[in-house]
Amino acid sequence: MIRKTIVLSVYISLITGLVGAVDVNIPGADHRIPVNAYESYIHSDSSIKSIQEGALRDFQKNKLYDETKQLYIDNGLSEKEAETVIRESYVGPLNIYEGQTEIIDHSGKGIRFLVPYISYYKVQKNNITDKYTAYELFSHDMTIGLIVENKQNWQSSDYMGKPFDSITEEDLRKDYERPTNIKEFGSLSYKPEDIHGASFSYAGLTDSYWDSLYGKIKKNNKAQFYSNLNFALANDSTIRYHVGLTEAKQNMGQVISPLLVNYVLPSIKPLTDSDAYSHTTKKEGENFIYRILNDAKVIGSVRDVQNGLSYKSPSGITHTVYVETVEKASSADSIELSSFLDEVIINSVKSPEGYVYFAKRIVWNDGVPGILVEQEKANKEGMMLFYTQDGKTNFTSVLNYDTNMPYTKEQLRNMLTDIKLVTIPEKFKGNIDIANIEDIVKKHWRSRMTEIQALLLIKSILESADIHGIEHMLSEDCEYLSTGRGIIGRNRNETVEFLSSMTESIKADNVPVTCKVMHITDVYEEDALFHEGRHGLTVSYESNDNYVYMIFVDVNDEGLVDRIVSSQENYSIEYDDLRFGTDESEYAFISAPTTVKDWTTALSIWLETANVDVDDFYQYIDEDTRVVFQKGDAESITLESGLDVEDYFDQLMNQHFDAVPHIIRDEEDGLILTYGPMSTIATLNEEGALALISIYIDTRDEDEATDEVGYIEEDLTKDTIIEEDLY
Repeated sequence: MIRKTIVLSVYISLITGLVGAVDVNIPGADHRIPVNAYESYIHSDSSIKSIQEGALRDFQKNKLYDETKQLYIDNGLSEKEAETVIRESYVGPLNIYEGQTEIIDHSGKGIRFLVPYISYYKVQKNNITDKYTAYELFSHDMTIGLIVENKQNWQSSDYMGKPFDSITEEDLRKDYERPTNIKEFGSLSYKPEDIHGASFSYAGLTDSYWDSLYGKIKKNNKAQFYSNLNFALANDSTIRYHVGLTEAKQNMGQVISPLLVNYVLPSIKPLTDSDAYSHTTKKEGENFIYRILNDAKVIGSVRDVQNGLSYKSPSGITHTVYVETVEKASSADSIELSSFLDEVIINSVKSPEGYVYFAKRIVWNDGVPGILVEQEKANKEGMMLFYTQDGKTNFTSVLNYDTNMPYTKEQLRNMLTDIKLVTIPEKFKGNIDIANIEDIVKKHWRSRMTEIQALLLIKSILESADIHGIEHMLSEDCEYLSTGRGIIGRNRNETVEFLSSMTESIKADNVPVTCKVMHITDVYEEDALFHEGRHGLTVSYESNDNYVYMIFVDVNDEGLVDRIVSSQENYSIEYDDLRFGTDESEYAFISAPTTVKDWTTALSIWLETANVDVDDFYQYIDEDTRVVFQKGDAESITLESGLDVEDYFDQLMNQHFDAVPHIIRDEEDGLILTYGPMSTIATLNEEGALALISIYIDTRDEDEATDEVGYIEEDLTKDTIIEEDLY
């Protein structure tokens, strides 16, 4: 949503005068690119441009567009110039995917670097001796990663049996996993010739080498390209860094990411560089250590703001710091970008004669997120604002400056964004989603949820007598209508309450429920609610032969159910074989699976439709997850690890039986999924993760069978899977 500040900064800088070029002995280094191009460069692609154009079209439909445009014209701009400014200064900031990400780590003397795209989602892993922080990008299918190692984890003069400065490609091909400790490589298919790397030298870095790997993810055959820079800072031998970029594909002829070489590498700086013109300070009793200019003096407290201070330097730069208590408990868990940026954006729109430049940057200080916003006016007056929080207090730092100053804008940015927390709350040491990316993903899934998928989810709820997950399916004003009783639920809460009472009754009476997807072939009543072709569920109690009533759902444009209808109207129906249906939308979890019912539902839909999002399914598979498969009296097969499950599980699930999967409850309310001769049980570990899927196929003839459900032995021989065993 931010405009591309200077996408062609390379050429602009060449025109205005080179300040040095990227000079490093790594393939792909482009000497035409100025060494400081990282300051303004923003990576863009067709998807981002599409988002921008969509945002512009939406804004043009708003009456505010004409008002804003007229304000610019009234201030001397032509119509075309006004439209351009709106595109750059208003629509640009709305693009949440375009901007920069700054990563700062205070280990040792500290390090900072820039990535030319926005990264809102952080995955962080810590242990006693090292820290691994990965910053994942939602829009570009790219991930930036940082590994920080303490000195005891590496040997500065001897690694892989030789010094860093003499590492060759052959060395890396012999032992690629050790330098980066990326366990996911076990899930990749790659050849030795796909591995590249060697030592390199660059100003300010020591003991440095690069490496890369091109491979394909085994479970889905998608391309994956890893590029890494491994080094220590010349001024700090106590810490070793690994900065890596993962991309979903590799351009032919590239052995390392050009973004990593030409923009990330030059941006790598020690935090001590800022000591030449600034120093750290801290307000007594507060959790934030921040920087101010060396020549700045306190000019007073800030009126009406708790713990606010204002500084001013002889150059005319004013620096104001605010520390305020977080008002709402909900806002303590994350930083909402939209609410923070709205006011800034609105102010710029309301002053069209002023602001001509807007930029933003996400900043991660030791894994704690913050937001940097820059605005500049045509008269060269500028403002930088940095915002972060520790879960209890908000920290806001504002710089006002004139471009005719003795400092560079990069120096001011570096000073402003270098914030260290005295104590980092536990909530910031793990995964952080500062723009509700998970909700965006969920909404994306919702938009794909179809009528068939909604019916299958309700089928699972009734058969298992468990409403877990129903609230994620329903719109806020979802109704429950009975053709015999009228409206029972007028909104989501009332509908959930009724469904809950229904499932509790089913469970209390120990009534087996069977549901089947069907479609209407003929309508016998003129005033019937539904017509030919409409899909629904038949609901049977005790017996599969006669159904008691039918269920229909209305799914809105957002992929949410806004009406459930229980009908006893008179229709002629046919049951559907969904494996050969027209619904091509892949099923994915509504939310992260946490119960046996979640997993059983997914398995049921997989068996019934043969159409699931395998990436979504496998992302919740643990490295310790096992699958035990037994067919009749044959020796069992065990998939011993998550990687084996990802490689072979689909072969077990895509066997086609002439049946419909159903969930049944045993005497202890455990859930068993049946599918023709197949029975399946999911088991969770103490942490609630999937530990085991047990699959048994009864090979006896129906006449000889004594059990309705095949029993799966818990204590089975753990044989290592081989591909031939599955055929």
